[in-house]
Amino acid sequence: MSPCAGVALLLALLGAAPAGATVFADVGIESATDDNVSRSEKSDDIEQDRFAQATVRVGDAFEVGTGTSLAVNASVRAVEFRRFRDLSEVAGGAGLSLRHKFGLGADAPWLALVADGEFIDSDSYIRDGERYGAGLRAGTRLGERWSVAATLRHEWREADEDDQHLPPNRPTFPGVVASKRGDVFEFDATELTLSADYQLDGAWLLLGSYSLRDGDVVSTARPNATIVGAAKAITSDAAV
Repeated sequence: MSPCAGVALLLALLGAAPAGATVFADVGIESATDDNVSRSEKSDDIEQDRFAQATVRVGDAFEVGTGTSLAVNASVRAVEFRRFRDLSEVAGGAGLSLRHKFGLGADAPWLALVADGEFIDSDSYIRDGERYGAGLRAGTRLGERWSVAATLRHEWREADEDDQHLPPNRPTFPGVVASKRGDVFEFDATELTLSADYQLDGAWLLLGSYSLRDGDVVSTARPNATIVGAAKAITSDAAV
């Protein structure tokens, strides 16, 4: 889904929304250090870098039934790395969440079906493509201060099939596909996340989460028997 398609979809839904709909917008700015941007196993191949990310999201939420609400949004985000500039990217897309609350009051449990997708334009052309995700979220409040939630999400990635730029000197190994472009970025994974938050007071909120992921990982490393034997596809990577 391209950024323009995501915005067009959102505007169409906003126009069709009932009068009681609630339009929302938010801006997020993040700066952090990734201690293994290469996702490598061997210590000699591990690289770290600091990055900054800005996200803008607009959307609409409205009631579609008793205790059931639908939220739709469009977003644009930009990521800039300090050392490995080719890892920087711009992405735009859209998402939706259908949420049902089982009962009245703040302590009533809820269940949500979520789906989203985005188009990724990376400074490293082999990373161009689309990312999609869908899953279930459930949660409840435990008293006045505690909230807990669980998310089961499946995510898949599709690489850009435009082969106008081919990586030079593509490596070849027995039994491993030498990608023309971004075959290594066509993968899927399932993730389970457990989270909790505690309201300290009106201004401070403590957050914590733990995730288990089962699926493909893209790793940049010097060729070795372990990584070549485990790889489904391989290509040159000038970014790291």
